[in-house]
Amino acid sequence: MSFDACAAAVQKGDPDRFAAAMTAPVASRGGLLAIYGFNLEIARAPWVTAEPMIALMRLQWWRDALDEIYAGGAVRRHEVVEPLAMTIRESRLERADFDRMIDGRAWEVEIGQSASESELFDYLDQTGTAILQAGAAHLGVRRDLAPIGRAFGLAGLIRAHGALVGVGKCRLPTDSEAERQQILNGDVPEGFAARLSDIAGKALDDLRSARAGNGMIAAAPALRSGWKAQDLLRQAADDPKAALLTPVAPSAFGASVRLAWLSIRNRW
Repeated sequence: MSFDACAAAVQKGDPDRFAAAMTAPVASRGGLLAIYGFNLEIARAPWVTAEPMIALMRLQWWRDALDEIYAGGAVRRHEVVEPLAMTIRESRLERADFDRMIDGRAWEVEIGQSASESELFDYLDQTGTAILQAGAAHLGVRRDLAPIGRAFGLAGLIRAHGALVGVGKCRLPTDSEAERQQILNGDVPEGFAARLSDIAGKALDDLRSARAGNGMIAAAPALRSGWKAQDLLRQAADDPKAALLTPVAPSAFGASVRLAWLSIRNRW
């Protein structure tokens, strides 16, 4: 069994997490890439078909694969399932995180739009916190990482806002159907921008508090998966309209230097 296929898929489909995984000790990289490969596979489900039932069937295929993995016997032959099974069993990873990751993608298929902050946070826990906690657990750190995972997930959602609006989706909370329609027409209403600024500011504070407390050095390679989040959250807090319309993006060289610096200093 080889982790090479997982590595190639993540490098192409989730380059930020791939780059962060490459800063982990060599012995831990394969497991991180298997977790990220699983996330990539289920994240595609809502997008590969316009038929909700087919998308949900694809997600059920992964639930069935998890059943086999946690049953402890043979698993289906698949370039992600097999490395994931090895990672889960060797690191004794909890199934709950993987189920939550699938639940988030099922929500995308069935609903796909947030109407309140509580719905947003539930979604961010499923798509941000769960994968972060699985990666950290693989590295030996088992704790509640919800404030960090939500911050990372929010940054990713802000970055994806334009693409989502392009297909008629808005996963950031709105206060009315009229406001939602304005957003889907490409506008950024003042009230919507103000709420985003507040949410992003709180997420930024959570990140700063978590870094100040530290105590999670062993999990740093997993926590570096959100190494671009802080700049985008800062932009969203200061200028939410710009963050949604022209999200900040560091140069390739600047980004690689920053990630290298974090790795050398064993920080995130």
